[in-house]
Amino acid sequence: MLLDEQASLNNIYVELTKYVERIGPQDNLVVYYSGHGHYDQLLNEGYWVPFDAKVDAPGEYLSNSYLLKVINSINSQH
Repeated sequence: MLLDEQASLNNIYVELTKYVERIGPQDNLVVYYSGHGHYDQLLNEGYWVPFDAKVDAPGEYLSNSYLLKVINSINSQH
């Protein structure tokens, strides 16, 4: 669990990718994000805005496509 200032872009990357190795076929995974988001209409892409991201700095956001890539790499039952 990452709370407040712990929810930096780097920490989110590290924690999410750990699940790829930790979770197996008999496990379930729930990801809950309570924070700000951003939608880029030009790219049709949604983003999580980490705690340490600057305002109007989409290069510091976490894209939904990356999140899906990690989640799809997790070998969980659900």
